[in-house]
Amino acid sequence: MIGIKYQNDTPKYKLDKEFFFTRYHSYSIGDWSNISGVFEVLKKHYPDVKFKIPSPKLLKSLAPNYMNWSYSPDFDPSTYINLIYGNNPNVELVDDYKGKGVNDHFRAQLDEEVPLAEKILHRFGFSPEELKQEDCTPKLYFTQEELDRVKEITKGEEYGCLLFGSRINNLKGRWEFDNYLYEEAVKYKDYPVFYYSEFDLNGTNWGELFKNKTNFADLKLSLREQLAVKYHAEFNLGYHAGINDAVLGNGKDNTILTPYPSLKETHIRNTKYIFPNGEKKYF
Repeated sequence: MIGIKYQNDTPKYKLDKEFFFTRYHSYSIGDWSNISGVFEVLKKHYPDVKFKIPSPKLLKSLAPNYMNWSYSPDFDPSTYINLIYGNNPNVELVDDYKGKGVNDHFRAQLDEEVPLAEKILHRFGFSPEELKQEDCTPKLYFTQEELDRVKEITKGEEYGCLLFGSRINNLKGRWEFDNYLYEEAVKYKDYPVFYYSEFDLNGTNWGELFKNKTNFADLKLSLREQLAVKYHAEFNLGYHAGINDAVLGNGKDNTILTPYPSLKETHIRNTKYIFPNGEKKYF
């Protein structure tokens, strides 16, 4: 396991006025969003410290293999940083590091599985009891212009979002066990929904269930605009994917179908997960 064993007597670190942090060998939308809540907690406890993460330009020099995390050959995945950390008041994106930065391998492992953000904060000296009082789920920050755009797109109505897709090749297409997710979806059938799907919903039970649906692809929205719509939805239902991870800290009703047989550090608290065998667990 990466990192160290959690110790009950781990002291909180004294930090320099500038603290440089990055992911290491993990550069997807989900990778960056899973740690985004760390900085809100750190800034709360270290208000005078400037927390800095790499800009897309710096990431390209730090991670020559960053293109491995692209969802298509012509898309630059270094821009995921702007996607997740745009308008975030707790971090600053920088083009160069002074000294040696810390990466997400700086974490502490517990005897039970907990989210990565908590593992990192444990290493900073936050006890499990202290973290019960903190919210380190993924956080997105939007400008007023972006919020106004959400109202324009959604016409101010209550709505939900669906996502059936994955960046990972062997998880593309329709999952054969998504009937377990469908059972959860029935209670939302009267809501209008915005969706992204790698398979055509027409002629499927999903298409029949949600009569009032809008395909994100038809709206020609940027990924940031799609995230803003998803973040402010009354519910998100869908497959386990990074763009879903990014919105799971919104305090709303979120249910995710995961391909993994048990909870991992990439799962997010305050979310209901459904496993391939149909088991359901609220994390």
